[in-house]
Amino acid sequence: LVANLKVQNAEQCFILNAQAAAAADCCASIVDTRGGNIGDFAPIAYTFFTDAFLTYETGISESKVQVNAITTMIGILLSCKSHGFKDYETLITKVTQYAARLLKKVDQCKMVMLCSHLFFVYGDECYKNSQRTLECLQRSLKVANMCVTSNPGNLQLFVDILDMYLYHFEKQNPMVADKYISGLIAL
Repeated sequence: LVANLKVQNAEQCFILNAQAAAAADCCASIVDTRGGNIGDFAPIAYTFFTDAFLTYETGISESKVQVNAITTMIGILLSCKSHGFKDYETLITKVTQYAARLLKKVDQCKMVMLCSHLFFVYGDECYKNSQRTLECLQRSLKVANMCVTSNPGNLQLFVDILDMYLYHFEKQNPMVADKYISGLIAL
């Protein structure tokens, strides 16, 4: 059934796999609060994520749908709590690669900037890689510079990136220093 859906409507197949991954993660959280073993559900969620990724790679080619799919992946991954750090890092790295490969540079800039949230999740016992957060922000700044050079109407991208830098600075990400914010304001 899923294989047939993947051929006929890849977008719907992607959404179902992503929702199934979120549901499996939710089940893992419930089991965890009741003292059970989340190890039974975490691999299921991971499998649904990999199926969603495979559907994205093979069946989703329209730019707007790709942006929506990446946004969905980011949102679901931020809400997931059952993955180990290694599995989580594998998933978020893949999503960031998808974002960096978008054809429209404006979309690429926005999605890579959004991926910065995946690498430094705020809260106790959450995944934190402040260097990768900074790399996402710097990559989005580089792409934004190309966008503004080709079309000055894309100046809003710099404002969005400044806002994201300020967000991470306010949340005390150690790699997002005031020198980066000052440099952005100077632009």
